[in-house]
Amino acid sequence: MLTLFSKLSTIEPTPEEKKDAVLRLIEDSSPTGGFYLMLLCATVIVAVGLMIGNASIVIGGMLVSPLLAPLLSLALGMAMGDKQVMLRSIWIVLLTSVFVFVVSWLMSLFMHFESVNIEIVSRIEPSLAYLVVALFAGIAGSFSYIKPNMNVILPGVAIAIAVLPPLAVSALGLSLGDTDILFGALSLFLVNMVGIVLASLMVFATFGFYPLRRRAEMEIKKEA
Repeated sequence: MLTLFSKLSTIEPTPEEKKDAVLRLIEDSSPTGGFYLMLLCATVIVAVGLMIGNASIVIGGMLVSPLLAPLLSLALGMAMGDKQVMLRSIWIVLLTSVFVFVVSWLMSLFMHFESVNIEIVSRIEPSLAYLVVALFAGIAGSFSYIKPNMNVILPGVAIAIAVLPPLAVSALGLSLGDTDILFGALSLFLVNMVGIVLASLMVFATFGFYPLRRRAEMEIKKEA
């Protein structure tokens, strides 16, 4: 037990690791052409997987999705009390959400989507279980950005977080004219998003990211 606690004490990030985490989060959440290309690919893959009821394809799309970084950057901005970072992150989350919704809806029209399957039904009822998963996935995701040697867990975090599929399902619900699917999936999307942001906020606040406000603002200015 003592050995376990001694190992847990080593998770405290170094000042350099915290600086690198801020840099990576700002870079990874930047809405560049490459960011939207990856988001387009992820959305198409997930939407198709949902429509044909193939879980493996849905998981593949989740692995490609870059949606984690904007949510973590929002949590980072909140932990630092930085209005600029928060507003930037909120704007990116809104833009990407609309992008995913519209692309998924267009894909449903293109593929003449008409029938509901288990992959869709399983994503229209928010529950405490989904919130718990989102909270712990948020902890894992934020910690993997802070500790470079933990990057290998990011694919698993991407699968656990599952932000994109509910948003795509809501668009499919609109295509079907089914308000239960539309609003049920949107509710799950919001539950997942809130869970991720709150858990990540806790991690960034615990590890003292507040003094790094200026570094984050400098990185954002480089985007302009």
